[in-house]
Amino acid sequence: MSVISNWNTSLKQTISRFKKDERGQFAIMFSVASIAIVLSAGVAVDAARLYAAKSKLDQAVDAAILATTRDLTTGKIATADAKQAVTDFLMANIDANGITGSNVEINEPVIDKVNKTVAVEAHLMLPMTLTAIAGHNELKVASNAKAQYNDERIEIAMALDVTGSMGSPIAGAASKMAALKIAASDAINSLIPAGTTSNRVRIGLVPYSATVNVGSYLSAINYTGTSMGCVAERTTSKRYSNDKTTYGHPVFGFASGPSNGNCPSAKIEPMTNNNAALTAKIASLTPNGYTAGHVGIAWAQYMLSSKWNAVWPGDSNTGSDAAPASDTKTRKFAIIMTDGQFNTFLSDGSSAGSGAANSNLYAKNLCKNMKDGNIKIFTINFAGGASAEDLMKKCASPNTPTEQFFFNADNGAELKAAFDAIAKSITTLKLIG
Repeated sequence: MSVISNWNTSLKQTISRFKKDERGQFAIMFSVASIAIVLSAGVAVDAARLYAAKSKLDQAVDAAILATTRDLTTGKIATADAKQAVTDFLMANIDANGITGSNVEINEPVIDKVNKTVAVEAHLMLPMTLTAIAGHNELKVASNAKAQYNDERIEIAMALDVTGSMGSPIAGAASKMAALKIAASDAINSLIPAGTTSNRVRIGLVPYSATVNVGSYLSAINYTGTSMGCVAERTTSKRYSNDKTTYGHPVFGFASGPSNGNCPSAKIEPMTNNNAALTAKIASLTPNGYTAGHVGIAWAQYMLSSKWNAVWPGDSNTGSDAAPASDTKTRKFAIIMTDGQFNTFLSDGSSAGSGAANSNLYAKNLCKNMKDGNIKIFTINFAGGASAEDLMKKCASPNTPTEQFFFNADNGAELKAAFDAIAKSITTLKLIG
């Protein structure tokens, strides 16, 4: 029986006795009524306090369980650390929500490794005020939550536009490049928090302009002519495939080095879990050159293909090797970002800034091949105009009722929001009970 029901029963009994005693005076009845009014007000106050405490405790428990499952998903903590993590998160959120942590008791968190869930229950005893007259000095406020974590391996390749137009100003940042550095770094910090030792989430970077600078990996691939590190597309029958280059299927070598505007100074970064290396690479990006986005997409595909593992350092556990397509416990993602029309295609003899039709067709076919290979593609048109928007929509994986794969960003804040949404989508977490 509730506190209010107990009090009502008691009050009815008292009034009944008064009704039977006709000697009662109006002053006595007024006193009883006054007590009823005061007690009703006290019960209302305590009910409000109970509701507020319940709401704050629910928020703290939900935040703690989501934070813990997030860290399990990114690999920041192991399942053995989850119990301590959920306790630490919960106590921190309880204090932040204005509930004294010492009054809260947390049951042992339950880690279900089979169903990949974390569950926690917590409660506090809230002292009552006037409700204590009914014999309830304190009442229990309890909350529980369960969330699912994801322990699949995650491989991500980011193809990032570093062309000259990225140096132009944009609302919310000093330049488009400045906005990209903030947005991409924040996404990396979300996907691979600083200090992460797990190799379960890895990210590769492909800065592109009219070519891609493969740096020291040039010696491990086949290319035409001469190159100082930068390469363009390949034009043989395997031009859209994820097969490694061979003598008969090389990429187009670009003779000029990084001092040329069409050879980006920023080299590719094969997949790694090294937050510092990734964020340092992002910080070093400088804008220059024309846009051959299809070359950036091609190298994102190569990073995610196990057929290229002989090129990259280490293996899938300690280095940059990609999991084979048959590995059902690994999810692969490409993030393609541009700020304008793909307009350069060098292998047919065109000059930089020419060849938009070829570049766009090449990009569409690459994107189709990647999606057919079970790679999810997120795309971002960063104030790039109608042509770039149309291409990015076609390259992106189809939206679902719960997932968005194409993003339009017209300023720095929207670009940051797009990268943030992508990072959250990749490591989707939800409360399930």
